Amino acid sequence: MSDGKVVSLCGGPVGVLEPNATLVAALEEALEAARSGEIVGGVFAFEHFDGSSSFRLAGLCGGFTMLGALTAAHAELLDTVRGAD
Repeated sequence: MSDGKVVSLCGGPVGVLEPNATLVAALEEALEAARSGEIVGGVFAFEHFDGSSSFRLAGLCGGFTMLGALTAAHAELLDTVRGAD
């Protein structure tokens, strides 16, 4: 007999909202840099609590330096995902 709890295919709970302190600190640091004018644009990729992902562009986005930063982030994310195997 089922206990009525919904679990993911991996066996973990589904839909659990729990703040990530590391993410919150990084976002607060970026927000302070934006408020000071140091950061004037950004591209954000988000992983949501339910495993879905989204992205957003905000402010002044463009140029080859931003593409270079995204390429570096892409490579680091690939290393992280590959290490999760």
